[in-house]
Amino acid sequence: SSDVCSSDLCVGEKLLVMIEGYLPDEHAYVGRTYMDAPGIDGYIFIKSGEALMSGDFAEAVVTGSDEYDLIGELYEEHESAE
Repeated sequence: SSDVCSSDLCVGEKLLVMIEGYLPDEHAYVGRTYMDAPGIDGYIFIKSGEALMSGDFAEAVVTGSDEYDLIGELYEEHESAE
């Protein structure tokens, strides 16, 4: 596995994410992909200007990762930025 991949997911990949909460300090939502097991797999942190609620599903694009977690942004925002 390379540094841009975490749990077999790579930068640029589109994922369906279930939002679990919001981190005001980070201005980011925290969610997990449909493949993630609670308490085992890492999270994906999504920076977004949209108002999302816990339990919402969102399409996210992976933009990076750290050791355990993925970092991404909402697919619509990612596409409109390019």
